Amino acid sequence: AKKIDGALIIPGGHFENGESDEECIRREIKEELGVSITNLSFLYKNETFVPEYKGVGERFVCTNFVGFIEETKIEINDEYTGYIFVTPHAALTLPDLHLTARTAIVKYIEMKGKK
Repeated sequence: AKKIDGALIIPGGHFENGESDEECIRREIKEELGVSITNLSFLYKNETFVPEYKGVGERFVCTNFVGFIEETKIEINDEYTGYIFVTPHAALTLPDLHLTARTAIVKYIEMKGKK
């Protein structure tokens, strides 16, 4: 992604006034990928500082969800240079996977293992 030095990230963004967590993620996915997301379920919440964000750094409070994309046509906005779909385990082998994405994927794998 352009906003984090070309690292691979998971789509997301900032809340708009009055938005719930679910409203925010649905809007951000629609804006960034041009698709709707269904079957949302909460994954975990964390706080992190991303020093390379837009070259100045930013503190993030991340509320992470898991969901499904039903459309087959992805239309990324100008925040991204491309996208890939890989399995969670394959994603963890990618050298340019950002720590925030890596942490969310590990949490997802742990959650799936408990079910």
